[in-house]
Amino acid sequence: MNTFSDALLWRYATKKFDPTKKLTQEQLDYLMNAGRLAPTSFGLQPFKILVITDQKTKEQLSPAAFNQPQIIDSSAVFVLAANKSGLRAEDVDSFITLVSQTRGVPVDSLAGFRQTLLDFSTRATTEQQIEWIKKQLYIVLGVIISAAAMSAIDSCPMEGFNPSEVDKVLGLEALGLTSAVLLSVGYRATDDKYSQAKKVRKPISELFIPIATPGE
Repeated sequence: MNTFSDALLWRYATKKFDPTKKLTQEQLDYLMNAGRLAPTSFGLQPFKILVITDQKTKEQLSPAAFNQPQIIDSSAVFVLAANKSGLRAEDVDSFITLVSQTRGVPVDSLAGFRQTLLDFSTRATTEQQIEWIKKQLYIVLGVIISAAAMSAIDSCPMEGFNPSEVDKVLGLEALGLTSAVLLSVGYRATDDKYSQAKKVRKPISELFIPIATPGE
């Protein structure tokens, strides 16, 4: 892709993947690193992302996604999953340790930041925290989709699935996780009619409302 805009124009929610074309491990690593570097609130990342390439597992997962062919025919399925317990004190402490190690600063110097995070975590119920985490995962989803498009990798974000069934198939409850959104990645089939459809989007003049300084 020559530009980011070219990539966004090229991509679409791929409905039919070519099951004979697989992403390389290098390509999967690239997408995973894009997800790792995606912006999230405070940088906490209270979630996990499962990357499923095993065909048998994808077949087991398919009924939970209403047998949509993207699950089975794609090269891989990313399952973005939130911490089921929300944001815990141990998550905050682990993050503070990581900040200290990464930036070479004493843990004690981060005490105020740590308390801010703890205060934030106690102001919301577990359900509210999970919803907050899922919002972070949608930011990650967008970054992975965009990174894929920049490398001419097709993708299809998927909300059409039964979370409890996906969690059961993948054993997410035992991992303290709950599925939020799925992303199938791979290469489009040559006969996917949607690949040739023009992208339908509102014009900028209808979508954005400029708030300018009076007189400008």
